[in-house]
Amino acid sequence: MAKVQTSRARADGYNPVLHTDADTQRLLAKPGVKAAYDALEDDYSALHAILLARTEAGSRTDGR
Repeated sequence: MAKVQTSRARADGYNPVLHTDADTQRLLAKPGVKAAYDALEDDYSALHAILLARTEAGSRTDGR
């Protein structure tokens, strides 16, 4: 599977790796990866709730 090369490295040297849905499916097919991914569900659910609350709080116009 060929990856597309990118030359969009930021000034700090960060160069993100392209990742496709096929990559995700291939990785999650591995039992150890799937178990580790599933174990993070509570952490990511909590993070999602925090980020959603911050977003909603930032969009208020009543000054609270």
